[in-house]
Amino acid sequence: IPVTGNNGNLTLTALKVTSRNTTDADIATNGVKLWTGTSNAPVSELAAQSFNGGVAAFSNLTKALTSGTNYLWVTYNMASTSIVGNTVDASIEAGDITITSANGATAVTSYPAAQLNPAGSRTIDLIYCIPATTNGCTEDILDKVQINTLNNTSGCNGNTYGYISYPASITTTLQQTVGYTAAVSVGSASLSSEYIAIWADWNKDGDFDDAGEFYGPTANLSPGASANIPVTVPATATLGTTTMRVRAIYDNVPTSTGSCTAYSYGETEDYTITVTAAPACQTPTALAGNNIMNNQATFTWSAVTGATDGYLIRYKKTADATWTTATVAAGTLTYTTPSTLSINTAYEVQVQSVCSSSSSSTFSASVTFTTLCDAISVATTPYTQGFESVTVPAMADCFTIVDDNSDGTKWLTATGTPRTGTKHAQISYNTNNVMNDWMFAPGITMTAGKTYDVTFYYRSSNTTAAEKLRLKYGTSPTAAAMTNTTTFDQTVSTTTYTMGKVTVAPPATGTYFMGWQGYSAKDLYSIFIDDITIDEWTCELPGSVAVTGITTTAATLSWNAVTTGDPVQFYQISVQAGTAAAQPGPTTVTLTAPTYFPLTPATTYTAYVRSFCSGVWSDWTEGVTFTTPACDTTATVPYLLDFDSATVPAVPECTVAVAGGTGNNWQTAVAPTGFTGNVLSYPTATTAADSWFFTKGVQLEAGTYYKISYK
Repeated sequence: IPVTGNNGNLTLTALKVTSRNTTDADIATNGVKLWTGTSNAPVSELAAQSFNGGVAAFSNLTKALTSGTNYLWVTYNMASTSIVGNTVDASIEAGDITITSANGATAVTSYPAAQLNPAGSRTIDLIYCIPATTNGCTEDILDKVQINTLNNTSGCNGNTYGYISYPASITTTLQQTVGYTAAVSVGSASLSSEYIAIWADWNKDGDFDDAGEFYGPTANLSPGASANIPVTVPATATLGTTTMRVRAIYDNVPTSTGSCTAYSYGETEDYTITVTAAPACQTPTALAGNNIMNNQATFTWSAVTGATDGYLIRYKKTADATWTTATVAAGTLTYTTPSTLSINTAYEVQVQSVCSSSSSSTFSASVTFTTLCDAISVATTPYTQGFESVTVPAMADCFTIVDDNSDGTKWLTATGTPRTGTKHAQISYNTNNVMNDWMFAPGITMTAGKTYDVTFYYRSSNTTAAEKLRLKYGTSPTAAAMTNTTTFDQTVSTTTYTMGKVTVAPPATGTYFMGWQGYSAKDLYSIFIDDITIDEWTCELPGSVAVTGITTTAATLSWNAVTTGDPVQFYQISVQAGTAAAQPGPTTVTLTAPTYFPLTPATTYTAYVRSFCSGVWSDWTEGVTFTTPACDTTATVPYLLDFDSATVPAVPECTVAVAGGTGNNWQTAVAPTGFTGNVLSYPTATTAADSWFFTKGVQLEAGTYYKISYK
């Protein structure tokens, strides 16, 4: 308002502001502000009014005007319900400013003479809080954010408070109801571990505090580590542009209310993203691979309502461009590939809903997996791993590493303190998370009924820490499959390599994976492993089993020593009547053993022997059959035979009566007159006698005279 001269007084008493292309509801109550100021900015507020039908009428003003140019400003305070993207503008129509005069001054009767409408307008936008990290991100770096087509690797932004709002050119479009995977990582130049979380202002109300606007957090990630955060856009998300916030925070676990919380260290990045309507045919979610084998894999996903024509699933080697696609029937939520995948190879897989012949969803984000190596047989050659062929820190070929707590700290190889050679495996501590990480050796073919020997060497990096290490095994290299325990579950607090040794007896024939789990408390030190050997336990059979010294009630077993396989601690013998199978018997460390119970004369027996090697039995040898004599066949002098032990008419045991061909044969009889007891008798015959009676053998010595008498 220009004023000339210095006589009298001019006073601004009333003014009307007319909204232009502006909705009353976008402006707060008493949100139309009238100010005096300079040509560059408002300085002092005069009054406040609300819009009513697009007009804010100011009355009862008492602003004195001064000679020269008097500047008035109009500002708007936005309502909390204002709609982002709407236009705000204003004008003062002709005659809508009232000025009164006094003391000889002259005021124009109608001001302004024509509409006042400064060029330009404004668009409603949201202003988000700027979180403060006192020390910025020089040591605590959010390195990478990737979701859908947004892919930003940045390092530390270097700004005050470690905050940056990236331009709209670094953006992506996300659809309602669709699930995405955000890949995030901590900068390798970071000096500390970080938690990472995501917030999204889905309802565009200028904050991230509403339900369903928080995702994560990750586990505490070590420098250089990465993680995935699932992000699903709500069906109620407001369409159009909005803001997504990603924060890396040191030493504090982010929560849903922490989008603007001040911390000492970390980095915050804001991105503008666009939300579009849900697809008519929605993309399946929760795609996951399981039962990954050396040449085959199985996948599952969540059902999509409306996928009446089923699903398409496709997979390929990550290094290839061509997909293999398969059709899955409606209602089926699993697919198993043919047994044609390449061993030890990285693949990716995606799934798509088919709602009709003309309506399909987009393919889901890729899920990656790596096929296993072929199972290794140790029947003739042990499996050994000393980690010498690796490129540090990569793990040995065909090993599987599982970061079960997703904190970025996992098993790797190093050159620090090997037992032999120059390299070893190790798992290090995490400042904020307990250790929960697995290292799986390649699959080993094992046979039920056999036993396998697993040896390795382990140590800690510090004697003051109670590190924890255990060994389990199962049918796949996953934590969930480690259902078979072993005797190895140790507290590790020595810096000298110690041998760990267990025996494994598989419950069924198949492929088994040995899994070492570090599960120490947080913020301790490191565990090292080196020189792993997996071998089929070979407790060999004794050889050349023989039975000698057979008498009526005893015999002696002998065999050759075992000279191959694992060392024998002792042997076990078994003597069974007839041809019965072996049963556990007495043990011995010698290579001979007597029978361990009195034998029965004139009885057939079978003898067996087996070895025992450090907790494992060999098989039993083939049985050796022998028969005890009915009596001792050799007597010593004096030898007496009175026939009283015989059962008439049989001759005594171990004596022999032989008929020569004519006459009768010798037999026993009750003693006639003049004898007592039984006697040897030759019955009367009508033909010439030709019969022999033989005693048992009698041991005689050459050069000695003996007397034979009989009655």
